[in-house]
Amino acid sequence: MDLGLTDRVAIVTGAGGGIGAATARILRDEGCRVLAVDRAPGGVEALERESDGSVVAHVADIVDEAAATGIGPAAVEHFGRLDIVATCAGVVGSMDSPALHEETLENWDRTVDINLRGTFLTVKGSMPFLVEAGWGRVVTVGSVAGQVGSLSAGPAYGASKAGVLGLTRWLAKQVGPHGVTVNCVHPGTVVSPMTEAQFDAATFDARAKATLLGRNGEVEELGSVIAFLASAQAAYITGAHIDVNGGLYMG
Repeated sequence: MDLGLTDRVAIVTGAGGGIGAATARILRDEGCRVLAVDRAPGGVEALERESDGSVVAHVADIVDEAAATGIGPAAVEHFGRLDIVATCAGVVGSMDSPALHEETLENWDRTVDINLRGTFLTVKGSMPFLVEAGWGRVVTVGSVAGQVGSLSAGPAYGASKAGVLGLTRWLAKQVGPHGVTVNCVHPGTVVSPMTEAQFDAATFDARAKATLLGRNGEVEELGSVIAFLASAQAAYITGAHIDVNGGLYMG
C-alpha cells in the first residue's frame, strides 16, 4: 500500500527515543522529511546522522511556550512546508501509585506540563501552516491509562492523557473543514526506554499476560499506526482514538 507520504514534511516530538524515534524512522522510510524534536540532543542528532538529509534534529523543550510554538515555524524554515505533526513526547511520571492526597504538586505539574501542555503548544504553533495549506495530519499520543484511569500510573498521568484525547477531539472539530485531520493513538504497555526505566521484568510479564495477545507492544507497532494516520490512506479518519494495546482494553 502506498501511503502517499513521499516528500511530505513531518514534525515528530519525543524523537530522541521510544515511540517518537520509531515514528520518525518509519515516516522517513516512507519518504517524509522529518524535523525530529527532543529536549535532549543525543538521540535526534544520531537520527539526523543516519538519515542522509531527510531528518533534521531540532532541540526544544515542549513545556517552554516560545520553544514549542516555534517548532512549526522551524520545520517550514528547514523544509519549506509542513504537513504532519506527531506529538510523541511524553513522560510517565510517578509510578508508585500514590493516593490522591499523597500526589506531589511537583510530579503533577511536570507530568501534565509535558503530556498535555506540550502537546497543546506544539500543535498551536504548527496548526496555522496546515490550515493555510488546506491539508494536514495531526496525530497525538494518549494512553490506555487515560481511558480507564489506571491506578498504577498515578493521577497525573491518567488525567494528562485523558486531556490529550479531549484536546484531540476539540481540534478535529475546529480544523476538519480546513482539510486537516486530528486523531489520537492509545498505547497499552510498550517496551521502550521510558517503560524500561519504570518497570521490572515481573511487571512487564504481568502486563503482557493481561493482554489478549499475551505480549507487550513494540515501539514500531505504534509508529506504524501513527504513520498510517498521517497518510493519504487515512483521509476519512478524524476525531478518532485508535487503541494499540493488544486487547488489554476494548472500550
